[in-house]
Amino acid sequence: MNIPPTPWSVEAVTAEWLNYVLSRFDKFEGCPIRRISYEMISQGKGFSGEVWRLSLSYADEDTQNSPKNIVAKFSSRVPATRKLVKNYALNEVEVYQTIAETSGEIFPEFYFANSDPDSGDICILMEDLSCESPANNIEGLNLADTITATESIAEFHALWWNVKGLNWLRPRRAHSDFLKKLFAKSGISFLEMYGDSISRDFKLLVEEYSAKIPTIMSDFSRPPITVGHGDFRPDNFFFRNTDSGHSNIIAIDWQLAAITKGIRDISYMTAWGIPVEFQSNWEGEILESYLRSLSRGNVGDYSKQELERDYRLGFFMPFQVLVIASANLENETQRGEDLINVVNDRMDSIIQHYDLLARLRKL
Repeated sequence: MNIPPTPWSVEAVTAEWLNYVLSRFDKFEGCPIRRISYEMISQGKGFSGEVWRLSLSYADEDTQNSPKNIVAKFSSRVPATRKLVKNYALNEVEVYQTIAETSGEIFPEFYFANSDPDSGDICILMEDLSCESPANNIEGLNLADTITATESIAEFHALWWNVKGLNWLRPRRAHSDFLKKLFAKSGISFLEMYGDSISRDFKLLVEEYSAKIPTIMSDFSRPPITVGHGDFRPDNFFFRNTDSGHSNIIAIDWQLAAITKGIRDISYMTAWGIPVEFQSNWEGEILESYLRSLSRGNVGDYSKQELERDYRLGFFMPFQVLVIASANLENETQRGEDLINVVNDRMDSIIQHYDLLARLRKL
């Protein structure tokens, strides 16, 4: 049997290829797909690749139990973006291939993941989550959904606590020298675009941060460590619905996943997803919820003092990603620009409240 080649763009996806890939799943078995249509669903959400919803038409119209839609993710077609995130895109494919099926309920059901290391092309097929409740970066999270997200990622962290044997799970270009050069260049562009709308401390932090990247990255790698999502923000959340409400989240976009301190994900969620007026008020409940969830996963070697210290240091990661992403990724929609402006405000509030500039200078 001839194996159809992997399509590296949505236009290259055929019914023949989908039938080949999906036939091993019970929900698609005996339900040949006749034709497909597609729409992009990633614009304006800060994603560095293309995400498409594929609508499926079956040869047999009586296919009530077969999915009407699935989601496909491909590499960006923007040359600069593609070059910047190539190794992170490859990293995401490896995450799906290696740990997704053994990581509980936080991953979407996925059907296929493949990559071309030379070109940086990727293709990931997963379930369509439109029937679940999506979160929204711009609106931000309420407290109940914040706690649900905290518990879900903590349960995932507990599964991989102080894990060994996943050394590949470090984006291949995410080393200190590369990040120093990238951040220094990105910081100049960021200040040109947003310097007039941020505080003096924010601007100074951008100017001084790159010199401390080796120290910060080294600290993030010290035990206790686990597998971190790396881009843990509301646009990457879907809340699984039950009769009694939301029970857990499903997280997408695992490109920045790495071995790191897990609490970084919570710092990231706070900076990117919690409205300014609630950030400090909710901190105690969020951190207590995180520790309780770790304890339920039989993790007991992380003190509250360590947690609070790592949580504050963890704010440098969403700051770092914000500056690099906003200066290098295409914001082609009003929604994309609004997203950056909202997160700038949230990050500025954190910089002031936790005096991150002084914290950086002490490292």
